[in-house]
Amino acid sequence: MPTYTFSEDREFHASSVAFSPTSLQIAAGKTNNTIRLYDPQAGKLVKTMALETYSSRALCYSPSGHQLAIGTDVNVILLWDLESEKPSLELRGHRSPIACIAYSPCGQWIASGSEDETIHLWRKKKRAGEEEEWSFVYAVYGFFHTVVSVVWNPAVPMEFVSGCSDGSVRVWHVSVGDDDRRDSESEKDYDEDRVKVSMQWGSNLGRLCAMDLVSTNASGLCSTLRKLLLQKGAVDDSPPSPAPTGAVGAVGAVGESEP
Repeated sequence: MPTYTFSEDREFHASSVAFSPTSLQIAAGKTNNTIRLYDPQAGKLVKTMALETYSSRALCYSPSGHQLAIGTDVNVILLWDLESEKPSLELRGHRSPIACIAYSPCGQWIASGSEDETIHLWRKKKRAGEEEEWSFVYAVYGFFHTVVSVVWNPAVPMEFVSGCSDGSVRVWHVSVGDDDRRDSESEKDYDEDRVKVSMQWGSNLGRLCAMDLVSTNASGLCSTLRKLLLQKGAVDDSPPSPAPTGAVGAVGAVGESEP
């Protein structure tokens, strides 16, 4: 394939780029609040999409290649059907600019990372004869800086990896209800309370030496271990209550020290 340089509007740099699934199109988010679509084989600009007051921070094509997810600098995710003249949906929930975004291989989920130190999961709700709708279903906490990258595993369903400015790389698994059942005709299939995310592995996380234990009013934990215990459901931060006579709880931890 020939190499092309798209050099128009040099005063506005490209803040985000993405290849379509077929590699026949490139999307580039420019700092002048536009998205440019290019044909890399012909080396030509195909379309310019105006974002009005938004500036893109992250781009991702849907697996079908017909929709573009745009993470913006105003905490909003735009979903843009490429045949339309304006975004079809806005996803709101992050409290800081979006740093990364990714569709799942099945196209039914979106994971977005943000400067608010969280990953948000969004799920498509669409049935025959209904318009497309997406809803927020889960927030992943426990990061110590901006989540800068997120990618779904193409081989393992419902698994994604995150990269964070705190230096961590973590693998996550998404489960839905009992044993990941997906009855598309059931209302419960769309109950966000049934969505759970568990961490499978982390590159720089300490070992937590605790099994089947919930510690109430734990003290003496560094902020790193407290966040990890909360994430695993091993710490209860509810108001203090008198401990029953003879009750003993212990948490042993070996890992990172307080930053």
